[in-house]
Amino acid sequence: MMKYKLNYLLVFLLSSVFSYAQNTAKEYENFKAKYNTKEFEYIVEKEKVKKEDEPMNMDWLNSLLSYLENLQWSYILYSILGLSLLLILYKLYQNGMIFQFKSENKTGEYDEHFDYIENNLLTIDLVDLINKAKNDKDFRLAIRYYHYQNTQNLAQKEYLIWDPKKTNQQLIKQIKKEDIRNLFDNNTQIFNQVWFGNFELNEDNFTTFEANFNYLNKIV
Repeated sequence: MMKYKLNYLLVFLLSSVFSYAQNTAKEYENFKAKYNTKEFEYIVEKEKVKKEDEPMNMDWLNSLLSYLENLQWSYILYSILGLSLLLILYKLYQNGMIFQFKSENKTGEYDEHFDYIENNLLTIDLVDLINKAKNDKDFRLAIRYYHYQNTQNLAQKEYLIWDPKKTNQQLIKQIKKEDIRNLFDNNTQIFNQVWFGNFELNEDNFTTFEANFNYLNKIV
């Protein structure tokens, strides 16, 4: 599971990329203006060229160069950067990080607590934590504990090798047995939407989700 500090790295990356794009576009416009003067024009007078020395017709090349010169390269650069950023966001969505900005203030108080659980996941008793969260009607927190419990059981039964630095997707890919992998993938998506997506839970839909986590715990 990635640390939440990646949020700040992403914000810094986006700011740097757009700043670089703007500076590059400005430099290109200055370069174009500098060399678009009479001093840099190259004109060959037709009467000074002998007929036998005339080159082959290059109108198509001149047209192509003229077209390329008129292209707005800044727009092309922004498009490339935009696609790159979409790819980054897609990767974060796959790893359950895309909703982290929305939930940061609500989950910040739990950071040290979750770090402790993740560093001791193979030995910690999660049952009491789950029951306490359920009694407090904190269903989102209970779902997170259930996700930890699924991961714990899978690691203890050697379906995966636990490492707190690994993402959920990396853990899922370790599971060789397809039905177990699919169930864990489905429960991970529930966890991502409930915790990072601030999905509003009531007792009814929590009971439905709880059954999914308990079923995986039962069969591993």
